[in-house]
Amino acid sequence: MSSIFKFAGKYRKNIIRALVLISISVPFGVIPYFIMSGLIGEYLSGTAAVKTVLLSAAEIFGCFTVKYVLYGMGLNQSHEGAYGTLYNMRVKLADNLMHQPLGEVVEGGTGKYKKSFIEEINRIELMLAHMFPEGIPNLVLPVIVLVIIFVTDWRMGLLSLGSLPFGIIGMGLMMSTGTKKMPMYFESGAKLNNAVVEYVSGMEVIKIFGQTAKSYEKYSDTVQNYKKFTLDWFKDSWKSMSMVYAGMPCTVLLTLPVGAVFYLNGTLELGTWIFVMMLNLSIAAPLTRIINFFPMFPQVDYTVRQLEKLYSGEDVQSGNITAFPENFDIELKNVDFAYNEKNVLNNINFTAKQGRMTAIVGESGSGKSTIARLIVHYWDVSGGSILIGGRDIREYSFDTLMNMTSFVSQDNFLFKGTIAENLRMGKKNASVEEMISAAKAAACHDFISKLPRGYDTEVGTLGGKLSGGERQRITIARAMLKNAPIIILDEATASIDPDNETQITKALAALTKGKTVITIAHRLKTIERADKIVVLENGFVSAVGDHMELMESSPLYRKLQEMSALSGQWNIAVKEGENV
Repeated sequence: MSSIFKFAGKYRKNIIRALVLISISVPFGVIPYFIMSGLIGEYLSGTAAVKTVLLSAAEIFGCFTVKYVLYGMGLNQSHEGAYGTLYNMRVKLADNLMHQPLGEVVEGGTGKYKKSFIEEINRIELMLAHMFPEGIPNLVLPVIVLVIIFVTDWRMGLLSLGSLPFGIIGMGLMMSTGTKKMPMYFESGAKLNNAVVEYVSGMEVIKIFGQTAKSYEKYSDTVQNYKKFTLDWFKDSWKSMSMVYAGMPCTVLLTLPVGAVFYLNGTLELGTWIFVMMLNLSIAAPLTRIINFFPMFPQVDYTVRQLEKLYSGEDVQSGNITAFPENFDIELKNVDFAYNEKNVLNNINFTAKQGRMTAIVGESGSGKSTIARLIVHYWDVSGGSILIGGRDIREYSFDTLMNMTSFVSQDNFLFKGTIAENLRMGKKNASVEEMISAAKAAACHDFISKLPRGYDTEVGTLGGKLSGGERQRITIARAMLKNAPIIILDEATASIDPDNETQITKALAALTKGKTVITIAHRLKTIERADKIVVLENGFVSAVGDHMELMESSPLYRKLQEMSALSGQWNIAVKEGENV
């Protein structure tokens, strides 16, 4: 509980107010039973009058009115405090993920983090809005009432505890089952989330390749497994649940029959018996409310522990240097990197000079994109160091490192919103003229101008209303608008047709003038004029030089050039008379 309360901030006072208001309201739900007990006693003694009945009715009505007014006010405060705290938790989680190794965050998958941000944090609302402000008063009140019963007649007090064993045994069984099954339940839920996201996101590919039945089968199997697991858990729990819900609130289980025996034997006064019975009935509602919360404890406990793991995830190492260096040379010194215990890079050494273009080439899986991501601190290196301006990137603050780099990857990403809003991610206060200038340089102004609302056109979720090439050009324009001193292009023109690629390549050449540029390209023709080309082979640097030098000295580079040239000549043959 304390680990969650630390996120409450200014909303802590709302949760405390809720506890106070509900604590005051709960006794007002018990007082009517005292009034009824007194009224019944007067009837039995023959002293009751119409005036007494009317007064008692007014008192009972007043008690319930006060109870529900205070209860409603308390719930209003508890929900305001709860949702304010959930907001703080989501903001903090987003900030934590921003500083954790981005590679690990990406690997976690959309479904996992969607579940954390929405479902798991939402589950905390139950604890803050209900379990804490309602649970404590509804637990304390039955204890107070039982003390009153014990003071009134110790025998009736002991009898009032007769239903507790049913609740304790049943609760123990429920908690035991819940503790064992909870991790599997949440794991099953995470798999379901990922399956839904994958199935919906990949619908276009599924249909194009005719994999509808197979993909639906995979999705359906995941749903069925989740359903089977959940139903099996409920079947295991229903007996213990019945024992708890039927037994524990039934506080008259022994006081009614045994009390009758005591009364008939003359060892218990009728008024005392009735008084105790009324008090027994008064705590049935609070006990039921407590019982409703108990099955949720394992869920909330597991959720809190899972969220704590996310909040306590190890950040990438960063320092406190906020000033830009005098130059933006990038140097990789003896860099090693292993991911999931597999070596990806081994003893990488090269320097990318400011004002020069450095290209990285190699076969698929050689580590090209990994180097690009390490420079922008996706992960910490396993060994060696990456220097910018002579300083290890781990010495710079996170924001400073991000401000000095622009990264355009092959996985173009647009936020849901307008084109203008996505462009301004590169420069928050960019003018319309600046946006248009960057868009023209990235060869996307023309198609944007033809859209119904131009730069105010909504791109849809993940940019889904635009083609891959259009999204890619907008991400390039965004990088141009940022105008950072270090430009990293990870196959940035992969989704762009050759005509636009030539235009954008020229624009990038103008943009990168005087900057440190590292580029990875699958079309090697675009990097032939690079000042330095680093050839990777199985995670090692195989050769370094310019195009002419490597054509003479590097068999791998020549092979890559030949493959690139051949791929550019590929055509789809169409028989005469066929439609395309």
